[in-house]
Amino acid sequence: MFKKLTFAIAIFALTSSAAFGEQKKSNEIYPSPDIHKQVDDMLAQFSYQLKSTVKVMNDPELIKAQAKYAKNLYEAFIAEGFSKEQALELVKVSIEGKK
Repeated sequence: MFKKLTFAIAIFALTSSAAFGEQKKSNEIYPSPDIHKQVDDMLAQFSYQLKSTVKVMNDPELIKAQAKYAKNLYEAFIAEGFSKEQALELVKVSIEGKK
């Protein structure tokens, strides 16, 4: 989720710096006059997507499923001969890699 947020902020920064940057010389092309509306529309869409993502991530069924997955993974590592500490570290790495 945070990668998506970072990506969206980077895109916004790039587009807004081009739109609101220094004044251009008279022979350069200026951004379209409706750039503010485009940026506002993009921000509204991003806000909606972010709210939807947070809503889905807070679904109790999804949280339970993620916890069950982590527990099963931990137990599988232990069954394969890893120590409890090693199993826990492997689960952490596995979960962090899915973000």
